[in-house]
Amino acid sequence: MHCSSLKKTFFPFLAAGLLTLPAQAFHPPESELEQIVVSASRSEQRVEDAISQVYVITAADIEARQIKSVQGLLRDIPGVQIKQNTGSWGDGGNVRLMGMNPDQTLILVDGQRFTGGHDSVDISSIPVENIERIEIVKGPGSALYGSDAMAGVIHIITKKAGTGTDFRTGLSAGSRNRSLATAGMNTGNENMGLRLDYSHSRTTGVDKDKDTVENSTLAASLDYRPTDKVALRIQPFFSRQTNEVTGKANRIQERSRLNASADIRPDALSKIQVRGSYFSHDHKIKDKSFDSVSTLHEFETGYSRMVGLHTLSAGYAYSGESIDDKHKDYTKDSQDTHAVFLQDEMDFGRLSLTVGGRVDHHDEWGTEAHPRAGILFRATDNLRLRASAGTAFMAPTLLKLYADGWRMGHWTMNANPDLKPEKSLSYQAGMDYQIHESLLVRAGFFRNEIDDLIETLRNTQASTMTFHNVSEAVTQGAETSIIWRPVSSFAATLGYTWTDTENKDTGKNLLDRPEHRATLDLDYHLTRPDLRFRLTTAWTGERDYEEQMAGQHGQTQAIRKTRSAYTMVDLAITHHVTKNLEIFTRLENLTNEKNVGDEPDIDGSEWMAGMNFRF
Repeated sequence: MHCSSLKKTFFPFLAAGLLTLPAQAFHPPESELEQIVVSASRSEQRVEDAISQVYVITAADIEARQIKSVQGLLRDIPGVQIKQNTGSWGDGGNVRLMGMNPDQTLILVDGQRFTGGHDSVDISSIPVENIERIEIVKGPGSALYGSDAMAGVIHIITKKAGTGTDFRTGLSAGSRNRSLATAGMNTGNENMGLRLDYSHSRTTGVDKDKDTVENSTLAASLDYRPTDKVALRIQPFFSRQTNEVTGKANRIQERSRLNASADIRPDALSKIQVRGSYFSHDHKIKDKSFDSVSTLHEFETGYSRMVGLHTLSAGYAYSGESIDDKHKDYTKDSQDTHAVFLQDEMDFGRLSLTVGGRVDHHDEWGTEAHPRAGILFRATDNLRLRASAGTAFMAPTLLKLYADGWRMGHWTMNANPDLKPEKSLSYQAGMDYQIHESLLVRAGFFRNEIDDLIETLRNTQASTMTFHNVSEAVTQGAETSIIWRPVSSFAATLGYTWTDTENKDTGKNLLDRPEHRATLDLDYHLTRPDLRFRLTTAWTGERDYEEQMAGQHGQTQAIRKTRSAYTMVDLAITHHVTKNLEIFTRLENLTNEKNVGDEPDIDGSEWMAGMNFRF
């Protein structure tokens, strides 16, 4: 698709939105830059004060778009690439930030790591109904969060129990025999609260005659505030996903987690945080031909205090990972990491400086240090400039090092015990420019230099892959978003990302990364009747991939090819019939895209409709 095609796609939607604008005064809502986040520095700060590029998806955004998956919500964020599928191997909804690998993005749920099967970063099993907001932090986060955060952090923060008692339920259905049922309750007072959420979804997927996927989740949050200085929280979670494939045994995935945290404020200037968690991913086939359980234990504690112009933070973190596989013998089936981190945020008025670092001791790879430094300059009341640099380290996982012969679709994956850790040096620069109270421009630039990047390598034997280190790789690019609110009932957001990648060993682009991507989001809210229309358009450019072809002497060779660009258009309509009842419909892929090789779940236009009731 060329630029002329992109214009034909975007501009009619923009014009249609403008023609419907009512003549009314502008009453600006809370600015994107004024939203409070905690992931960029481990302390509360506004988006505009962060040294990293930060984006926020709120509960109001989720309701307006009526998207029922986390990966769908992230799709329109600049610099984010999503691969969405049914996730039979635990990888439904992989996320790339700034052209880097999916496993280099750290996924947190209320501060706890959330993973899937076979080293994937899985977000498909997280119910969106329970999400308060999602914070997307670009750039190396290893100085605060450790090795998994080379590309950045996506922090999903769930809703806490509120005061009073209420119940809620929702039902929806759509194409592909999709159905979703949700139920929940909340009860509490100023000191204690309990929130429960249950959901059950079902779909037959793309191949309706063969595949059925069901997912059930149960989440709870118990919040207790014995005093105004102490907040305690316990969060159990359980999900079960079943993949039924005709002619094959069912594949079952069960995720269990328990997260416990304490926030203590001894005085107005200091804060103590303590968190411990357990996560388990049990992945098995019903005929017992495969059964693997991955567990993760975490503990961390931190202390922060304001001292004059400084906000000092320090802490300790432990992470212990293990695998219990009934059908494979691992040379090593567990690994532990201990870490300490320190950070100083200095506020000199128009200029803010942040310096910090983390030292990790891995029981296999030894000790690694990850420094980071950043600067924020408030050039004017409306213009903020930022820049940062940092290093990161990521150790190979137990599966990549020691697990031989496991299946990934029709591929047989083999381990490589000679893998080396990945290391990166990253740079970022950006700006936020509030041109007018109705117009905000955000722009960012990034460059990631990665040594020993771990990629898959196809062997000469057909359908067999292993892992290997690329001596050096680079991802770099630019991203921008323009947010326009001419009136309080309408908003238009235009986003664009340019990504340039290179494998320094071959001089070629890294696979499956589009060079260009653009999005347009139109949000129109009527008050009488209470109707909201959300139209989103996403254009994804060409990207390289490799296809296995027959060669001489019965061997195979990988041939590099290019996938075509494609455009997706979605429309969500929500009607609040009363304060307790809403009905909605969502039309997806109005452009009827099909056969997108790296997006197996895209198979023509789809629809979903339903209702939510609160009492």
